[in-house]
Amino acid sequence: MALIPLIQANLVVPSSSSDALTSFLYDLSAFLAQIDCPYDSLCCGKIEQRFVTEEARGLLVRFLLDELKCARLSAADRLQMPSTSADSRLAVSVAAAAAALGMQPIGAQQTAEEYLKRMTDQVSRLCSSSPRPAPLFTAALEPHRWPAVETVAKRIGHDFRLRNLYLLKRLEVTMESFLFNPEIRRKEAAIIAQSAPQKDKLARFEPPGVVELLAASERSLIIRKASSVRVPRSSLHPSALEERPADRGGRPNETDLPNPRSFDQNCD
Repeated sequence: MALIPLIQANLVVPSSSSDALTSFLYDLSAFLAQIDCPYDSLCCGKIEQRFVTEEARGLLVRFLLDELKCARLSAADRLQMPSTSADSRLAVSVAAAAAALGMQPIGAQQTAEEYLKRMTDQVSRLCSSSPRPAPLFTAALEPHRWPAVETVAKRIGHDFRLRNLYLLKRLEVTMESFLFNPEIRRKEAAIIAQSAPQKDKLARFEPPGVVELLAASERSLIIRKASSVRVPRSSLHPSALEERPADRGGRPNETDLPNPRSFDQNCD
């Protein structure tokens, strides 16, 4: 099965130059060793003299043809074998969907059609039992008003992109502020390596279109403040559990201005 990909990956048709021919002979010898060639005359001895004679070249051609025939027979036998879950990429997605639906993996006595029918019924039951979101837009639109909807969708996408860039910049500035600490700066490379995939994921942007705009529901209006999230006391830093320090003041709006006459006296 792996013979044809190995030929494509390892063998390159040589050019007329001697360097290219020598490189081709080395690649050919490595390829023959990789597929366990049983002929010593093709695998041993000086590499420049292995394929000089017509007998050696004919032996090489016959060996490769026999290997190709075996590869085709093996491929035909493998195609006739029933596919298993480990051999299919689709099976991985189906298993993940079944786990999300709370279903058991497919049994040995079940066919694919029966299992997919069960998954469809499970999705229908979950959708019917869960409350449907109420759409924000319920009016009927005339054909000449659709360009206005597209304009609104582009404007929302532009605003969302600006906010996305703003939050990414805030994240970058916050990380740089922590790196001013000498102890944390020693781990700068590890921090950047760990945060780079997350930043790349946040930087991906798909502008919303008319479909996303019309599909918006009342759930989009729910706003949850980050400060309202309750954090378990066991996960807090000890300094966060101490008493709140007293306010020492010193704000500019709380400071009394100096008497202007004092400046006049100093100038005199």
